[in-house]
Amino acid sequence: MAYFPPESPDRVKDIEEQLKGCWPHVLRWGIDGFDEYDQRGLDPPSCVRNATKEYFESQDAVGRWKEEHCELKPAFTSCEDIHRSFHSWAERVGETDAATWSLRKLSDELAKDERLKREKNGTDSNRFAVSSASRC
Repeated sequence: MAYFPPESPDRVKDIEEQLKGCWPHVLRWGIDGFDEYDQRGLDPPSCVRNATKEYFESQDAVGRWKEEHCELKPAFTSCEDIHRSFHSWAERVGETDAATWSLRKLSDELAKDERLKREKNGTDSNRFAVSSASRC
C-alpha cells in the first residue's frame, strides 16, 4: 500500500469526501467477494498451489533425507543408526536445525510416515526398530 505523507504533492486533498459516493459499491464488492469465497473457498491459482507445495517440500528435512538417502524396503534399522545417518546428512547439507534433533524427535517424525513402523526392541524402552531403509 502506498503512503503519501500530508505534505506530499501526490496526496489528494479531501479524498475521504470524494470517495463517499463509492462506499456502497466498495461494500457490495466486499460482500460479493465474501459470498464467492464462502462458496468456492480460497481456490488459489495453480502456480500458487505449486509454489506452496514446493516450499513445504523444501522445509521437510525428514522427507528430503528419506528421498535422497534411503531405500524404503522391508528391513529393520535401529533408531540409533537412523539418527546417526540423519544427523550426518543434516550437517552435510546445511540443515542446521534438523542436525540438532534428538533421537526422540526424529523417531516421532518418522512415525508419521504410514510406510514406517516403530517397534520396541527388546526390553530397553529407549530403543526402537523402524521398518525402513536398509541403507539409511
